[in-house]
Amino acid sequence: MRSRGALHTLVLDSLADQVAILDASGMIVDLNAAWLRFAQLAGVPSQFARPGGSYLDLLIASGVRGDPRVADAARGILAMLAGRRREFRIEYPVGDARSRRWLLLRASPLDEPAGLFVVSQFDITDRRLAEEQAWQLAHHDCLTGLANRRHFDERLA
Repeated sequence: MRSRGALHTLVLDSLADQVAILDASGMIVDLNAAWLRFAQLAGVPSQFARPGGSYLDLLIASGVRGDPRVADAARGILAMLAGRRREFRIEYPVGDARSRRWLLLRASPLDEPAGLFVVSQFDITDRRLAEEQAWQLAHHDCLTGLANRRHFDERLA
Protein backbone atom coordinates (compact mmCIF):
# COMPACT_ATOMS: atom_id res chain seq x y z
CA MET A 1 0.00 0.00 0.00
CA ARG A 2 1.25 3.50 -0.89
CA SER A 3 1.85 6.15 1.73
CA ARG A 4 -0.57 9.04 1.96
CA GLY A 5 2.11 11.46 0.67
CA ALA A 6 2.86 9.24 -2.34
CA LEU A 7 -0.86 9.04 -3.11
CA HIS A 8 -1.19 12.83 -2.91
CA THR A 9 1.73 13.21 -5.34
CA LEU A 10 0.11 10.78 -7.79
CA VAL A 11 -3.19 12.67 -7.60
CA LEU A 12 -1.53 16.06 -8.02
CA ASP A 13 0.48 14.82 -11.00
CA SER A 14 -2.67 13.42 -12.65
CA LEU A 15 -4.38 16.83 -12.75
CA ALA A 16 -4.61 18.86 -15.97
CA ASP A 17 -4.18 22.04 -13.90
CA GLN A 18 -0.61 23.31 -13.67
CA VAL A 19 0.05 23.53 -9.93
CA ALA A 20 2.87 25.28 -8.08
CA ILE A 21 3.28 25.46 -4.31
CA LEU A 22 4.98 28.69 -3.17
CA ASP A 23 6.38 29.89 0.12
CA ALA A 24 5.66 33.37 1.54
CA SER A 25 8.55 34.90 -0.45
CA GLY A 26 7.25 33.54 -3.78
CA MET A 27 9.84 30.78 -4.07
CA ILE A 28 8.68 27.52 -5.64
CA VAL A 29 8.41 24.68 -3.11
CA ASP A 30 6.94 22.08 -5.49
CA LEU A 31 5.49 21.72 -8.99
CA ASN A 32 3.23 19.08 -10.47
CA ALA A 33 3.86 17.18 -13.71
CA ALA A 34 1.45 19.38 -15.74
CA TRP A 35 3.40 22.50 -14.71
CA LEU A 36 6.67 20.90 -15.73
CA ARG A 37 5.21 19.92 -19.14
CA PHE A 38 3.84 23.45 -19.61
CA ALA A 39 7.23 24.95 -18.72
CA GLN A 40 9.00 22.71 -21.21
CA LEU A 41 6.53 23.46 -24.04
CA ALA A 42 6.53 27.20 -23.30
CA GLY A 43 10.33 27.37 -23.18
CA VAL A 44 10.41 28.49 -19.54
CA PRO A 45 14.06 28.80 -18.42
CA SER A 46 15.08 25.94 -16.14
CA GLN A 47 15.80 28.20 -13.13
CA PHE A 48 12.04 28.95 -12.97
CA ALA A 49 10.86 25.37 -13.51
CA ARG A 50 12.18 23.76 -10.34
CA PRO A 51 11.79 23.98 -6.59
CA GLY A 52 13.86 26.87 -5.27
CA GLY A 53 13.11 29.03 -8.33
CA SER A 54 11.28 32.32 -7.97
CA TYR A 55 7.72 32.31 -9.29
CA LEU A 56 7.67 36.10 -9.14
CA ASP A 57 10.85 36.33 -11.24
CA LEU A 58 9.16 34.03 -13.77
CA LEU A 59 6.21 36.43 -13.99
CA ILE A 60 8.55 39.40 -14.35
CA ALA A 61 10.50 37.64 -17.12
CA SER A 62 7.21 36.83 -18.89
CA GLY A 63 6.12 40.46 -18.59
CA VAL A 64 9.37 41.64 -20.16
CA ARG A 65 8.61 39.41 -23.16
CA GLY A 66 5.49 41.48 -23.77
CA ASP A 67 2.68 39.81 -21.82
CA PRO A 68 1.00 42.93 -20.33
CA ARG A 69 -1.48 41.11 -18.06
CA VAL A 70 1.37 39.23 -16.40
CA ALA A 71 2.17 42.40 -14.41
CA ASP A 72 -1.39 42.25 -13.05
CA ALA A 73 -0.82 38.61 -12.09
CA ALA A 74 2.44 39.50 -10.31
CA ARG A 75 0.74 42.30 -8.34
CA GLY A 76 -2.14 40.03 -7.36
CA ILE A 77 0.14 37.24 -6.17
CA LEU A 78 2.32 39.71 -4.25
CA ALA A 79 -0.78 41.09 -2.52
CA MET A 80 -1.84 37.56 -1.58
CA LEU A 81 1.63 36.64 -0.29
CA ALA A 82 1.64 39.83 1.82
CA GLY A 83 -1.78 38.97 3.28
CA ARG A 84 -3.61 41.87 1.63
CA ARG A 85 -5.77 39.45 -0.40
CA ARG A 86 -7.28 36.14 0.62
CA GLU A 87 -7.08 34.78 -2.92
CA PHE A 88 -6.35 35.93 -6.42
CA ARG A 89 -7.72 35.02 -9.85
CA ILE A 90 -6.94 36.31 -13.36
CA GLU A 91 -7.41 35.23 -16.97
CA TYR A 92 -4.53 36.08 -19.27
CA PRO A 93 -3.19 35.23 -22.72
CA VAL A 94 0.12 33.47 -23.40
CA GLY A 95 1.96 32.98 -26.66
CA ASP A 96 2.07 35.01 -29.84
CA ALA A 97 -0.83 35.90 -32.14
CA ARG A 98 -0.54 32.62 -34.09
CA SER A 99 -0.46 30.34 -31.05
CA ARG A 100 -2.31 32.41 -28.45
CA ARG A 101 -3.72 30.44 -25.54
CA TRP A 102 -5.66 31.66 -22.53
CA LEU A 103 -4.99 30.57 -18.95
CA LEU A 104 -6.96 30.99 -15.76
CA LEU A 105 -4.59 31.54 -12.84
CA ARG A 106 -5.91 30.99 -9.31
CA ALA A 107 -3.86 31.52 -6.15
CA SER A 108 -4.73 31.04 -2.49
CA PRO A 109 -3.05 30.20 0.81
CA LEU A 110 -2.97 26.65 2.11
CA ASP A 111 -4.63 26.15 5.48
CA GLU A 112 -1.87 23.83 6.69
CA PRO A 113 1.02 24.34 6.86
CA ALA A 114 0.83 28.09 7.30
CA GLY A 115 3.02 30.18 5.01
CA LEU A 116 2.47 28.08 1.88
CA PHE A 117 0.37 29.04 -1.13
CA VAL A 118 -1.01 27.16 -4.11
CA VAL A 119 -1.03 28.68 -7.59
CA SER A 120 -2.84 26.80 -10.33
CA GLN A 121 -3.22 27.54 -14.03
CA PHE A 122 -5.79 25.95 -16.30
CA ASP A 123 -6.07 26.27 -20.08
CA ILE A 124 -9.34 28.04 -20.92
CA THR A 125 -8.58 28.67 -24.61
CA ASP A 126 -11.62 26.73 -25.89
CA ARG A 127 -13.96 28.71 -23.65
CA ARG A 128 -12.44 32.06 -24.67
CA LEU A 129 -12.67 31.18 -28.36
CA ALA A 130 -16.33 30.21 -27.92
CA GLU A 131 -17.00 33.55 -26.15
CA GLU A 132 -15.30 35.46 -28.97
CA GLN A 133 -17.31 33.56 -31.58
CA ALA A 134 -20.57 34.23 -29.70
CA TRP A 135 -19.73 37.94 -29.50
CA GLN A 136 -18.92 38.02 -33.22
CA LEU A 137 -22.21 36.31 -34.08
CA ALA A 138 -24.19 38.67 -31.83
CA HIS A 139 -22.60 41.82 -33.23
CA HIS A 140 -22.13 41.09 -36.94
CA ASP A 141 -24.36 40.03 -39.81
CA CYS A 142 -23.84 36.35 -40.60
CA LEU A 143 -24.12 36.85 -44.35
CA THR A 144 -21.99 39.97 -44.88
CA GLY A 145 -19.83 40.00 -41.75
CA LEU A 146 -20.64 43.69 -41.30
CA ALA A 147 -21.42 45.19 -37.90
CA ASN A 148 -25.12 44.99 -37.03
CA ARG A 149 -27.43 47.38 -35.19
CA ARG A 150 -26.57 45.90 -31.77
CA HIS A 151 -22.89 46.58 -32.40
CA PHE A 152 -23.56 50.21 -33.35
CA ASP A 153 -25.95 50.73 -30.43
CA GLU A 154 -23.32 49.48 -27.98
CA ARG A 155 -20.57 51.59 -29.56
CA LEU A 156 -22.70 54.73 -29.40
CA ALA A 157 -23.90 54.15 -25.83
